[in-house]
Amino acid sequence: MISPWGKYRSDPSSPAMVATPKCFLHKQTAEVLKHKGAVIPDSDLFYAGVKPLKCELEAYADFLQPLGSASSVDYYEQSSYPEKARVQQKLFGILNGTPFKVVIFHEAQFNHLGTISEYLHHICGNATLRSAYQFANHHGTEYGDAERLDCSLIHSVLGERSCIEAGTVIEYCILEEGVSIGRNCLLSNLHVPMNAVIPSNTFIHTVTLLVQHEVLYATCVFGVNDDLKRTLPRSCAFELEFLNLPLTSVLGIGTSECTTDDLWPANGDCNLWTAKLFPACSSRKQSCEAALLTIAAIKENGLFTFLRGFTVLVSMEDVMVLKTGTSMLDFQLGLQSKMLS
Repeated sequence: MISPWGKYRSDPSSPAMVATPKCFLHKQTAEVLKHKGAVIPDSDLFYAGVKPLKCELEAYADFLQPLGSASSVDYYEQSSYPEKARVQQKLFGILNGTPFKVVIFHEAQFNHLGTISEYLHHICGNATLRSAYQFANHHGTEYGDAERLDCSLIHSVLGERSCIEAGTVIEYCILEEGVSIGRNCLLSNLHVPMNAVIPSNTFIHTVTLLVQHEVLYATCVFGVNDDLKRTLPRSCAFELEFLNLPLTSVLGIGTSECTTDDLWPANGDCNLWTAKLFPACSSRKQSCEAALLTIAAIKENGLFTFLRGFTVLVSMEDVMVLKTGTSMLDFQLGLQSKMLS
């Protein structure tokens, strides 16, 4: 199987271990990769600035695309956001022609952290990687008498009597006292209330949003193995699985009470990425509480009734458009400062 990430078409005259790519191919089909004569090595990333910046740019899709002697601006024309297309084309003009080299690593030296499962495995369980990069189990973390069972804690504050099981990563979080977290979880940018229980195999992350000039918070929660990209036609959209259960059961209602228009935009197919499943709240802590109530509502097969109590619901797609990085960085820097003081 050909992976869609980090593909380059190399110049066959390049030395074996340092290739000079002709173009960058990002998330293309196997047929396109074969047609272009692409090779499989991945890359390190770099960052460049374009000011003023009014949209999010991504290293692979935006900054690497202009590089290579056979690169083309055609890829950017697929963007559905005019402002982003404008910035992308400006980037192409700046970066096109920049010298571009790829160091080809032996397969055994490559560790892909692109999925939640891979991230948890490498951060918590890959001894070779942890040793090579000197990963610490508990980096910059205040944890009192919290019980830690072979987990990874990064710039977080753990309250008294908290318990975190093995294989879990907690980054930039505040956990009040008595919090219990299961195995194989990823928690990020949270303020978790007292005595909260987060089940095993849960991904939960708070994002700051700017909605009509108002700062709100949405906490997105999924099962570690949920397939956010699985897409179904509207006629069978409720067969999608959320937190490892089909939506048909977790919504707790008949299809006559809940239609696809309640959770998805009016047109197009349906997937978890575009489903409006996450309440927007006025504080980080309230947002986390709403996510925990979402988990409880799923267990009780009453998710739809719970979600109807909120004025603003957002999807992951909405989050990517509405999120504001400044507030997130302020929260993270505040935790780092607390650890250093």
